[in-house]
Amino acid sequence: MCVRGISFSTLGFGVFIGRFCRVLEFEKILGLIDEVKNRGVFSGINGSIVAVLIVDGLCLAFRLASRVLNELRVRDCKPDFMAYRIVAEAFQVQGQLVETEKVLKRKSKFGVSPRANDYREFILNLVSEKWIQEAKELGEVITGGNFPIEEDVLNDLIGSVSAIDPDSAVLFFKFMSEKDLLFFL
Repeated sequence: MCVRGISFSTLGFGVFIGRFCRVLEFEKILGLIDEVKNRGVFSGINGSIVAVLIVDGLCLAFRLASRVLNELRVRDCKPDFMAYRIVAEAFQVQGQLVETEKVLKRKSKFGVSPRANDYREFILNLVSEKWIQEAKELGEVITGGNFPIEEDVLNDLIGSVSAIDPDSAVLFFKFMSEKDLLFFL
């Protein structure tokens, strides 16, 4: 797509890069972002959502580096509060309290509050394109950080997950009810 100059969407690039963060080294991920930007096909991509997907993928693969947020910011993937929370939580789990404090300080200095409408639209696009597992994971990231998520998005998430994988839907439903985030009951 880069060679042909076809623009990426947040959905396509986000799912692609989020998956590759679990297997590629961070330098290669940055190289992919640079290549997409240099070819002029990065316009229209929501950098904050891409930053959250990259950080989440790296944390899931236990390959988080302290420079991740700065490198993403330089590449127009502005980390928002959710990205900072994910990184701080990962460092805390690893017992790196000094790094956790540094991230929390940078969060207040550079952090952009999450744009609820952007995440709402992204999750609904994931669901409509049948990227149910990715939608579920992002929903868990959002609710895990106590960020707001609208009830129609929750309904779509639970309904879509249950259509594909009833066991996962039950687990997701329990997770949401434990967080007191089920408004539609």
